[in-house]
Amino acid sequence: AEEANDYLYGKRWRNSNKCHVLYNGIDLERFQDCKVDREKYRKELNIPERDGIYLMTVGRFNEQKNPIFLYEIVKEMVHLEPRIQFSWIGNGDLRNKIEERAQKENMQDHIHFLGNRKDVPEIMKCHEGFLLPSLFEGFALVTIEAQAAELKCFCSDRITRDVDCGLCHFISLDKSAKEWAEKILQILVLRLEAEVSK
Repeated sequence: AEEANDYLYGKRWRNSNKCHVLYNGIDLERFQDCKVDREKYRKELNIPERDGIYLMTVGRFNEQKNPIFLYEIVKEMVHLEPRIQFSWIGNGDLRNKIEERAQKENMQDHIHFLGNRKDVPEIMKCHEGFLLPSLFEGFALVTIEAQAAELKCFCSDRITRDVDCGLCHFISLDKSAKEWAEKILQILVLRLEAEVSK
């Protein structure tokens, strides 16, 4: 918040009694205490339940969210690991273009376009990882929500480190989609194997 104000107003706002920072917050109970039958909920969302690795994102299909690059990352992950299931919550100008490409490239069994939803906490609880390769963000509150739902978050290096509550991994946008895919799978598969061995 301080950095954003510095950018917008310069340092002078810090000494003004007319300026106050109001911090965003989330309802933790909606994400932490959300009880979901994962198998049943995935079935309702038409997401295959076949020993998958479940990833997701939430955001508009616009340039800021870098959706074409995100699609490339998911495509590379599917090539490396066919169990990938990716849920995409949101709408926007680029959605039709990406859906058409998914159909053309036979990705429709791996990418699930869910549109705008009111049950985001429940959907998050059905997944293991969250992707946000944005070109720029303010304070990406959705990453706080994802971490509250215990998702590993894979964010671009353009997102402020202030969102990291311990589950964020930052990856440079200078890296290729394949490099992103390899890094995400390396971290996620290790985590899933550790959970299974407990």
